[in-house]
Amino acid sequence: MDGKAHQSYHLDPIGKMTVVDGIVERLMGLIIDENLKPGDKLLTERELMERLAVGRSSLREAIKTRKESFNHLKEMEAYHGRSI
Repeated sequence: MDGKAHQSYHLDPIGKMTVVDGIVERLMGLIIDENLKPGDKLLTERELMERLAVGRSSLREAIKTRKESFNHLKEMEAYHGRSI
């Protein structure tokens, strides 16, 4: 340790999962399990809706959330090793 005080972060307990959160979790699992790379194709929207038994709006919200999360992670990686 360098003697600097570390900021204390508040983390809320994980509560009940929403449908969108469940879809995001399954999509991330699919990406990891299938070792998909950027540019690789997922199933079609209709196939995902049928297999997950979810509506179009929930699926689209989950995909949007996943993209935003991924972009946030890329931004964090850009600062890796730097003080913010």
